[in-house]
Amino acid sequence: MLKNKRWDFIEGWTICVVIFLLGTILQLLTGNISSKLFEFPYNLIFTVLFLGCLIFFHFLSNKIIFLRWFSGGVATITVLLSLLFMLILMGFTRQLPSSVDISNANLLIRIGLMQMTVSWQFFLISLYFLWVLGLVILKKLCCFRIRDLGFIFTHGGLFVAYFSLLLGNSDFIEKSCYPIVYLGIGMLLIGSGFLIFSSHKKNV
Repeated sequence: MLKNKRWDFIEGWTICVVIFLLGTILQLLTGNISSKLFEFPYNLIFTVLFLGCLIFFHFLSNKIIFLRWFSGGVATITVLLSLLFMLILMGFTRQLPSSVDISNANLLIRIGLMQMTVSWQFFLISLYFLWVLGLVILKKLCCFRIRDLGFIFTHGGLFVAYFSLLLGNSDFIEKSCYPIVYLGIGMLLIGSGFLIFSSHKKNV
């Protein structure tokens, strides 16, 4: 019995290591993930496909016992610790803006460790984390009990928040604001337009 549990964890860590190595290879071959891949409507299409495959995989796991492993505790622990390791690594390494070109940089930078949020390793591990989390939620929903309501809301909220952060970040628009005060009238320039507001401050 102990041997089976140890093998389960070995499989879990092996999957995470393979995902990390695959992400590293993609990072070296293609560079950072382009933010245009996750702009609307591409992120919406990806969301529909991801959720559809997730639901299909869940019902398929009812017939294939081996696939149930992905909604178990071992898969959850290994992917959660792998994601935590990448977040800690991101916190201890200097992060460069995603707009910085790293194509001619040294190997340590080109593998994505200094631009973690747009690296293939981080994206694939995050996607695998969402996959396991989604299967756990579907597993609880299929055998729903009142006492599982808190579990479903907390884990479902985490799924929605992390998924939205992962795929919705490209739709943010940055604007620069420049406040101007002239004759008691304030004008806040935002991009190409402006907003006028009254100012009661008097110069002495």
